[in-house]
Amino acid sequence: DDGIWVAGETFKGFAAWANIASVERIGGQVLLGTAQDICYLVPLRAFAGAEDLARFGRLVASKVMRCRL
Repeated sequence: DDGIWVAGETFKGFAAWANIASVERIGGQVLLGTAQDICYLVPLRAFAGAEDLARFGRLVASKVMRCRL
């Protein structure tokens, strides 16, 4: 609830919600952007389905002011 864990094949890390400045959906991805112009891309296929994406959207909207999901 303090932030989001991101992981790939060769990395993993944590981003606190306070560091996420914007969230938007672009094509088949959700883009989480920081104030330092670092972006985390989350493919829509990472979500189990529409309800999973909607639940993530509600969480993000409660944590990030500039949310356009």
